Amino acid sequence: MGWSREFIERVREATDLTDVARDYGETKNAGPGKVKMNCPLPSHSEKTPSCHIQREWFKCFGCGEGGDAFKFIEKVENHDFNETVDHLARRAGIGSSYPNPPDWTGRSGGGDDGRKDLFYALSQAAEILHLRLLDMENKAAQQARKFLKTRRIGSEQAKKYMIGYSYPRSKGHADGLIRDLKPRMRSYFQKELDKADSEFDIWFEKTLVEAGLAKEYEGQLTDFFFDERIMFTIFDASDRPIAFSGRQLPGGRDPKYRNSPNSKIYAKDETLYGLNWARKNLANENSAVVSEGCLDVIALHECGLPTAVAPCGTSMTEKQVKKLAKYTKNFSLCFDSDPAGKKATERFAQWEEEDDLNLTVVELPVGQDPGDFHSNGKCDALVNLTEDTTRFLRWRVDRTWALADPNDIEGRSMTAETMLQIVKDHHNEMIHDDYVRQIAEITGLTYNHLIEKFSGMQQTPKRKAPQPPTQEPPEDDYPRVFDEPPPDLDRGSRPVGKEPKIRQSNESLDSAECRALSLMLHNRQKLEDLKLCPERVTEQFFCEGIHRQVFNALNASTTYDEAKSYLGVNLDLIEIASEYGEIKNAGPGKVKMCCPLPNHSEETPSCHIQREGFKCFGCGEGGDVFKFIELVESVDFNEAVELIDARHKGALRAGTLLAKLHQKGPLHNLDDLKVSATFAEVLYWTAKYRHDGIYTKATKSSDLKAAQELAEIHQLLTDLIDSLDPFSKAANHLLEWLQSKEKGES
Repeated sequence: MGWSREFIERVREATDLTDVARDYGETKNAGPGKVKMNCPLPSHSEKTPSCHIQREWFKCFGCGEGGDAFKFIEKVENHDFNETVDHLARRAGIGSSYPNPPDWTGRSGGGDDGRKDLFYALSQAAEILHLRLLDMENKAAQQARKFLKTRRIGSEQAKKYMIGYSYPRSKGHADGLIRDLKPRMRSYFQKELDKADSEFDIWFEKTLVEAGLAKEYEGQLTDFFFDERIMFTIFDASDRPIAFSGRQLPGGRDPKYRNSPNSKIYAKDETLYGLNWARKNLANENSAVVSEGCLDVIALHECGLPTAVAPCGTSMTEKQVKKLAKYTKNFSLCFDSDPAGKKATERFAQWEEEDDLNLTVVELPVGQDPGDFHSNGKCDALVNLTEDTTRFLRWRVDRTWALADPNDIEGRSMTAETMLQIVKDHHNEMIHDDYVRQIAEITGLTYNHLIEKFSGMQQTPKRKAPQPPTQEPPEDDYPRVFDEPPPDLDRGSRPVGKEPKIRQSNESLDSAECRALSLMLHNRQKLEDLKLCPERVTEQFFCEGIHRQVFNALNASTTYDEAKSYLGVNLDLIEIASEYGEIKNAGPGKVKMCCPLPNHSEETPSCHIQREGFKCFGCGEGGDVFKFIELVESVDFNEAVELIDARHKGALRAGTLLAKLHQKGPLHNLDDLKVSATFAEVLYWTAKYRHDGIYTKATKSSDLKAAQELAEIHQLLTDLIDSLDPFSKAANHLLEWLQSKEKGES
């Protein structure tokens, strides 16, 4: 079931695909009733138009995809069929009032993976939080309204951008949003889903967790992670709420921003805040303003710059760049003028040629962001800055020169060489000579000498920069919030100046540490050829904990099985099951027992167990050792790991990580630069963790001497992450420093 056939045909008749396609990029005339464009599908990037479109059909001769208007939207927006019909119906203005329109004949029987439930939950949460902000009788929201007023954001702007306010901090399990959502979700459940009322509670909890609105803690659902925050609603390109970015109130609890987790409908590294509004103007403006955050986007839009967008909870990613490049190749980079903003701007160098971008830089005054211009009534000045931009290459050259000492003769020469290399690496050779002449004027060095030097230079080998960490510190990222109890549960508030945490084991296998360990496991010969192992990389490259445990196991072994034995982890489910009841022999390597699950009572044994897994033929449950502990102890996966880890004195997490790396297999598309850069990044994170810990303690104890001594380490960290060379002088000094610190502590 889904949309009625009559309604689908009405939508089809009202849709002109040549018009729809203009929402996704520039189109060119290809004959009567036809247009062509660069393929807008996320999986296909091209520089020449090979996607041909007529009123009802499209065909891309580059990737081979084709079909009708519904297929087009399914592919471009990653919608299922029912979402596609809704999208085109709303665009055509012929009605659709999800989730209960008159033309809806019931829940889809196929292709619907529950995303419709998540969209509804997010839409209702956004409305609830929005109304809490606008409710003048809600005194708890007064501070949020006051802060927004200082940014010249009133009720009109709050409605326009769907801004809300969460709930005050409370003792015990915070569940304000959960309680307010429940009656709305129950009404939706009863009208839309073909399920028994007894299934509501399980469905409700599952939906909220999958939507990123709640999480189970100590057997109860809680939403404390968004307490006391201004809530910016994040929309998809079809104007549907899919996530939130919660900003701390002045003096509130860190981090400054807390973002929803990834879900079936929200991918943080692909989503751009403001794109749903900007896309309506990009076809006419043909230029996007890329800024840093939600408030910057709102300020730019309010100042008459309606094509502004920003990443959500991350620095700009390749996927976000490619998505925006589908609409326009012209980016104006409007980041803060502080070091972090300049570094964010510099990162676009890796995409300029690959995505055929035309980049300019909006140079903001020091200490100001777009929000400052808007809040101070200086929109005209901000617009003028966005019109008087600097070419990206010129900005990079000027930035390099700004860091030099013009009175240092040798330093001036070295800086000129760096500037020449930047120009040499630029893909447009037609402008090289002009820039060499400009460098001669800037530095006071002769053009003939510089052009001779330039002619003998080689382009820097291409490599992609490592993906930077999210703006949220690792210890505050959403998935890790629940590794600890809520701040107000019997333990007092979270302490100020909390010690930095080591990057944990439940992180992505794409982290630098895990990539380095994977290289040791699967690509040992390459590391030996590069003199990385065993000569260069020592245990000091890794923080104490599971990464170092896995490193030492791999370093002392030649095979996966040897490394596993080194860690001494033996997950025998038969042995563990014996602690939960009497077991009986059921054949070689097998036992059976009465099902130990709390919701299943039986008198004859129907639960069959082997060393690595179990299956109960009475209740139907089954799985591995972790699933067994989850069900028997009524805990989540992380808690199950903790319980089993306690049996093995901390080695389980290391063994689990090793097993995951083994199962994932070797990394692909490796080159020497990527491999070396990975280990440099690992060293950076380890040294930074140590640096931040010392700094926190020095700040608490007002030890100015200790804090000042870290200045050199901070510079070394900067040098290392810029070079990504594990054999550099910065790497040598940081290793010596780490070794001295560990020696001093021992």
